[in-house]
Amino acid sequence: MPEYTSSRMQRLTGHHDYGKQKRQRPAFVLKEMADGRN
Repeated sequence: MPEYTSSRMQRLTGHHDYGKQKRQRPAFVLKEMADGRN
């Protein structure tokens, strides 16, 4: 597989996974993010 194809697929799947996590992010993840900042 050409490198540009694999990197393009990685970007598309990464974007899709990010959108999915953004919609279904549980509360404990937000808590961990808040604790990490402090």
